[in-house]
Amino acid sequence: MSHKKFPKPVSRQQAVDAIDRTLARFCLVLRVLDELRREAVPSPGDAEIRHGCERALTGMLAELARIGAAPAASPLEREQVIRTCLNDSKTRALVDADKLERMHQFIDGILGSPQR
Repeated sequence: MSHKKFPKPVSRQQAVDAIDRTLARFCLVLRVLDELRREAVPSPGDAEIRHGCERALTGMLAELARIGAAPAASPLEREQVIRTCLNDSKTRALVDADKLERMHQFIDGILGSPQR
């Protein structure tokens, strides 16, 4: 896990790009967790793989916490894609609810709360 501090975004696009970089492995983690969930009988090493996925998610949270708030501007299309992925029912079934809520909170802190 990288411990670099993201500079304060000077544009909304930079903030969304930083979030994208941070969540780059998110889909991979979801696929791995889904595969582990489907197995009727755990295989040797599954617990370690699950633990690695949890650590990856925790690392993503730490990186999101380092991204500064974006300037106010019209939402970008990529923001909706990110939020849709986090709100997906499959995502909610695979990711710990507390971690997922923290991701939402950090992203809302960076981009502002979404218009509903």
